Amino acid sequence: MNDWTREDIQLLIDLVANNQIVLVADHKLGIPTIHGIPGAEHLGFGYFEATNPQYTIQFEGGGAMSRTPSGKGYSVAIVTAGTYVYPQDEVLETLEEWLSLLG
Repeated sequence: MNDWTREDIQLLIDLVANNQIVLVADHKLGIPTIHGIPGAEHLGFGYFEATNPQYTIQFEGGGAMSRTPSGKGYSVAIVTAGTYVYPQDEVLETLEEWLSLLG
């Protein structure tokens, strides 16, 4: 699983359970990634924004991303306009499955 630890996964679960939109850079985890946001433009200093008729969303990428205890990158996205549909229940389910696999 690319060295994700129980502590990493639990951190992501806690964030998502608290209604945060969590994006990762690692598509192998099976949850939404920063790369899956269409039309994202780099605003500088690792900050990105995507705007379309449904929403405007901002997030950090690359070295600007927050880090899990083992150093994996994640970003808590902010919706500044409209509605971004985040699959919270599915993300929690996927993360819970990873947590059970890690023992």
